[in-house]
Amino acid sequence: MIQRHRVLNLYKRVLRVNSVLPPDLRHLGDVYVKVEFRQHKDAGPQFVEQFIREWSKYCQELGQNHKIS
Repeated sequence: MIQRHRVLNLYKRVLRVNSVLPPDLRHLGDVYVKVEFRQHKDAGPQFVEQFIREWSKYCQELGQNHKIS
């Protein structure tokens, strides 16, 4: 249950970070994120940590480039 909560919070964070992108890129990014998270919703625990780590890194890098927390 905690894992699900972490993933849902990360999903919201990614969509929020994508808001700094130009409209066309934002739409493309949002669609990609939705598909990725949906495809991995039944991933095994051994993959979830890496999934969270990589998407967190994406948020951090995009946030730093656009000064978002």
